Amino acid sequence: MGTTSSAEPFEALSSPVRIEILRILARKPTGVTELAMHLEIHEATVRYHLSSLTSQGILETVRETRKGKRGRPATLYRLAPGVVLNGFPPRQYQVLAETLISALQSTLSEDVIGRTLEDSGRQAGKGLGLGLLESDPHLGENVSAYAAAVAKAMHEGFGVEVESEGNDTHEAIITEFTCPFEELAQKYPEIICDHLDRGFAAGLAAALGESVTSETVLCKGHGDEICKFRLKRPGD
Repeated sequence: MGTTSSAEPFEALSSPVRIEILRILARKPTGVTELAMHLEIHEATVRYHLSSLTSQGILETVRETRKGKRGRPATLYRLAPGVVLNGFPPRQYQVLAETLISALQSTLSEDVIGRTLEDSGRQAGKGLGLGLLESDPHLGENVSAYAAAVAKAMHEGFGVEVESEGNDTHEAIITEFTCPFEELAQKYPEIICDHLDRGFAAGLAAALGESVTSETVLCKGHGDEICKFRLKRPGD
């Protein structure tokens, strides 16, 4: 079994041609000529896209199996084993998430579900925060700088449109304009917002020290247009 890795999706999915190439190769290894005929474009254009996708580790080359045939086996391209390309194919995780939530609700009490998800969110938030502090220990001295680093990590890691506000060492606000769990948050706000997300914010605060607190200011799951939470360290 190949090692699973996560390939950068943006360049790979930057054109309809590349998306169509990936769709074809997901079915079977295919050569340049066949791809060009299917896509109705010049072989040189196909080679350009294949070269780019191969250099990113998304595709690999194999030799055509030619039993009883003469001549040099053709070079075929296929999706590299173990590569996970975010965004291809489109994934429907919401159905899975709703199924898991329903299973939890049918077997556990609301109190147990809440504590479990809040603890999980807290661990995730604290892990993110500690990772940022390990990369730059000086962030621990300034809540605003730390919040800016958190916002950047959330955007790059989760695709969230987010920004931070704050100009002092003791307090900052992180605003999320989009939510990666928005559909679930609207349907299960008590689970997603009041426990999982609150735990995540508390974990971010805990990474800065026991005295730092988090507070939910606005929440899309509860009807607000944006999500906003505050990180605060008591002043000297």
